[in-house]
Amino acid sequence: LTECLKLRNCFRTDKYTGDKEIDHITKAIRNRCAHMKEIEHIGINAAFVYIKLASKEAAGHAYDLLNNWIFEDRTISVKYIRHSRYNEHFPEARNASQKK
Repeated sequence: LTECLKLRNCFRTDKYTGDKEIDHITKAIRNRCAHMKEIEHIGINAAFVYIKLASKEAAGHAYDLLNNWIFEDRTISVKYIRHSRYNEHFPEARNASQKK
């Protein structure tokens, strides 16, 4: 397991995803995981949301909170991804930390 997650089914497929919807989804994820305070980075690539957390343990907690979460009538599915893969998508997240 890693500290990086990939979320599927966050966006509606029948319309263009604009900045407003991206902000809404990002805020909803942060709210759902608010008590953890260990999200270091959230990125959007194509139709997926990626989350980098401070530790593998934090990623496990986030996985439990977000996998099979019903968000706006869609069931979110989560999987772990390699740290190197996350950095390929979001090179700016390499040095991300919760202090930023």
